[in-house]
Amino acid sequence: MKKIFLQAVCCLLSIGGFAQAPVYRQSFDDKAAYHTGKGIQGAALDLGADAAARKPLYFPYVLKDHNGSYSVQCWLKASPSQSRYTALAAYAPKGTAYTGWQLGVQENGAWFWEMRGEKNMYSYQPTPQRQTVRDTKWHQLTYCFDAEKSEASLYYDGLQVAVYFIEGIPAMQQADTLFAGGREQGDRGEWNTFYGAMDEITLYKEVLSPAYIAKSYAAFFPMKPAAQLAPGKALKVMNFNIWHGGNETGKDAGPMRVAEVIRNSGADIVSMQETYGSGEKIADALGYYFYLRGSNLSIMSRFPIENTLPGSRSFFNGGALIRLNAKQKVAFITNWLSYPFDYWDMQEKKQPLNVDTLIAKMEISNAGQLRRTLETIKEVTAAADEIPVIFCGDFNSGSHLDWTEATKQFNNGYVVKFPQSLIMQEAGYKDSFREIHPDPLKERGITWTPEFPNAFKDRIDYIYYKGKNLKALQSEVLNRHPVRWPSDHAAVVTTFSVR
Repeated sequence: MKKIFLQAVCCLLSIGGFAQAPVYRQSFDDKAAYHTGKGIQGAALDLGADAAARKPLYFPYVLKDHNGSYSVQCWLKASPSQSRYTALAAYAPKGTAYTGWQLGVQENGAWFWEMRGEKNMYSYQPTPQRQTVRDTKWHQLTYCFDAEKSEASLYYDGLQVAVYFIEGIPAMQQADTLFAGGREQGDRGEWNTFYGAMDEITLYKEVLSPAYIAKSYAAFFPMKPAAQLAPGKALKVMNFNIWHGGNETGKDAGPMRVAEVIRNSGADIVSMQETYGSGEKIADALGYYFYLRGSNLSIMSRFPIENTLPGSRSFFNGGALIRLNAKQKVAFITNWLSYPFDYWDMQEKKQPLNVDTLIAKMEISNAGQLRRTLETIKEVTAAADEIPVIFCGDFNSGSHLDWTEATKQFNNGYVVKFPQSLIMQEAGYKDSFREIHPDPLKERGITWTPEFPNAFKDRIDYIYYKGKNLKALQSEVLNRHPVRWPSDHAAVVTTFSVR
């Protein structure tokens, strides 16, 4: 019965135009070699308390020496526990460490994914509030590795919950064994065996499409439709440097305050800097899609991330194509620029500032990086009238629109034509905040810094945009939280109409 049902599902998917076929499938029909229980359809591998024999199972890893993209899918149901277990893995020992990937369950009941290369390690550890596998229900986990883009796409119950840029991970598979239930440990080999049930392990030599994965889950359980921007409704976006992952006001309290700021603002898409390990928690608290470009930058979106965009260095730039609805999408880009020296501290201490030196050094650092980024995304910018572009970031720089003759009183008498804002203007981008608030004497838009009252004040965080189908309606700076603001930067929020 199980095989007939799966064949019917595969046929349905193929008829629907999703003819992606596994190169390996491991089902768990009743066999004396291991204990089985009721599976997603038919029998499943039972490694729970009722199984007398609980040794992990080892299978040949058919992706060994495969040098390209691949996908892994399985069904899990973890038993009640407070322990962390590996459920499915393929890795090769490297001294005291390993290279490869693993899927499993965290102590808190949520699942996890981990990938290790010889030098780099990446992990996704979502929250049990949104992504538990320890609730007595079956859950489908899918991991796709895109060799060309160096990306991992992660799915929970048919929904793409995260995309990670994983530079430094080789495409070549070195493991020769697929471990189901972990690896043998202890005298009986069962010490650290996954505690729960597993079913339907499938491997593919390609990246599965989101539609295929959604249909493979919906063959067993209903899925909620993806969020869409209703026609005529405004789009609200935010840029927020959250200051060391939001952890400076507490590793739990801080990220939750960040999530509250975003939720209360109504922001649909967020450009985030200094994500630093808090992205999963914040995105899960919001129920948002999550793209981690690197340790620093991330994008969170109420609407599906259809694809990622070309970017320059991952610490400084990344972007994604956001599907707003069936007819509309937007190219959304997040950025962080370094600074050559701390001119804010000099201003605070009333030290003399050589404007020519500042501009010359910024041309090398901030502006140089910005030019490289704009060169990388020039095709995205050129197509802005078809797909509008929103370009956000912490620029670590003032704006030539703010440091004028009229505002010298705020800037210790200096007028500075900062190159970064001029570069964006020359590239055809509009500064959304200054477009809505053109007079810097009336609305300064200060984002640096709400944390240090005596520090020199400046506007260094921006939301730029380009494209005939996008228009800024409102823009504001947020720096208040009912308990305590979690960052040393204010957040910028702009509301757009989208045609």
